[in-house]
Amino acid sequence: MKVTRNTPEQLILEKKSWGVGGMLIVMMMASVVMGAVFIGIGLTSETLIFTVMGALAPVLTITLCAYAMRSFVERLQLILDRHAGTLTLRTQKLKDYTEVIHDLDHFVGAKLDRHTDSERNRTSRVVLILSDGPSAGDHPVSNVFVSGWGPKKAVETINAWHANAAG
Repeated sequence: MKVTRNTPEQLILEKKSWGVGGMLIVMMMASVVMGAVFIGIGLTSETLIFTVMGALAPVLTITLCAYAMRSFVERLQLILDRHAGTLTLRTQKLKDYTEVIHDLDHFVGAKLDRHTDSERNRTSRVVLILSDGPSAGDHPVSNVFVSGWGPKKAVETINAWHANAAG
């Protein structure tokens, strides 16, 4: 997550997964081109298998990529606002938009939720911890685990901002 504002009154972090979305669009376009090539080969050589592959491969690839875009391409915005006394999490996906607002007084801090897969690849995500109220508990900022230092830096930034309020 990228810090877009860090003042004593407000902390805003954002994450935009344009890279994943761009990669999926390129894959869809490449499958259409390859499908056209296969159809051309099938029509000129009168081989039915190339024509069928040329027609089905782009449909399958586009369907899978569209599903992946709907699941993984998202824009997140986390706003901690001392003046308003709120913690706001906005999530926008391809067709969905959600905004969840919590009382900043219930916010305890942030932590990393780590995951290690069967190949020992480590990924993590940011989790917000709320102590009181109807939303008490751990709240992942995103459903998606990512590799790299981004989540750790986000947790450190959030906790530093929160500590400055307490101190």
